[in-house]
Amino acid sequence: MATLRIVRPEDRAIPPEGQTPGLRRETAVAEEGVWIGVVHADPGVGGWHHHSENDTYVYMLDGVMRIEQRDGRAAIDGKRDDFLLIPRKTVHREITPEGEHASAIIIRVGSGPAVVNVE
Repeated sequence: MATLRIVRPEDRAIPPEGQTPGLRRETAVAEEGVWIGVVHADPGVGGWHHHSENDTYVYMLDGVMRIEQRDGRAAIDGKRDDFLLIPRKTVHREITPEGEHASAIIIRVGSGPAVVNVE
């Protein structure tokens, strides 16, 4: 039977897929079909990546973060208290204004690796 649990900041781990340039991810929960964690974005332009067969839901904690699709079809600007959706297999990158930092809670639902970095 499942039981209640808590994941404190010191218990969060670096994902096995590693990091994307400009982003620091911390895993809180990684189970079949779901990944939950925190992402911290440094100022500047992050690296291109996608999340395989995972839909990614972002809740902005602080700062401002632009998410830009690689094919140029869309870009969205998230700020504190916004929810953002990144559909599965969407190649994208995060952009944080110079002098700013951004943090968000991430929930991924699906399958495959949580992060796939691309050039």
